[in-house]
Amino acid sequence: MKSVENLNTGSTSRKIARNVFIGFAGFNGLIAVLLGVMTLVNMQGVFEGFGITFTRELNSIGLPAAGLLILIGVLVFISIAWLLQGKIEGILVPVGHAIFLFALGFMALVRLGQTDILYIDSIRGFLAMVAGYFAYQEMRQDG
Repeated sequence: MKSVENLNTGSTSRKIARNVFIGFAGFNGLIAVLLGVMTLVNMQGVFEGFGITFTRELNSIGLPAAGLLILIGVLVFISIAWLLQGKIEGILVPVGHAIFLFALGFMALVRLGQTDILYIDSIRGFLAMVAGYFAYQEMRQDG
């Protein structure tokens, strides 16, 4: 039988792991939404900000990409609401987004030779994956 001290420590630990994960998920979701909105408002500026020469043909890629970024961000925020309600299912979308960010950095390095995306997005994704793992473990124990 667990002592009261062990129960309190587990509960506190779960809250800490879950809250750290929610923080990473919220940050990543916010970046996705902001980048999507910025792409809708000033597509040329966003592409040129990433070092891509803007052409009219990029409109066919930019609009759907902006919509997907906003959708991902909204799904992450819905997942955060689930996590705040104690639903372990809320971990899935933010971890999936984190895995995508982690892989994106390596794809950008291999295909484009860009290290900035590797350092920024892959590290962001990796930290969110680690936080998600600990949040899952703690929530599963309490579940």
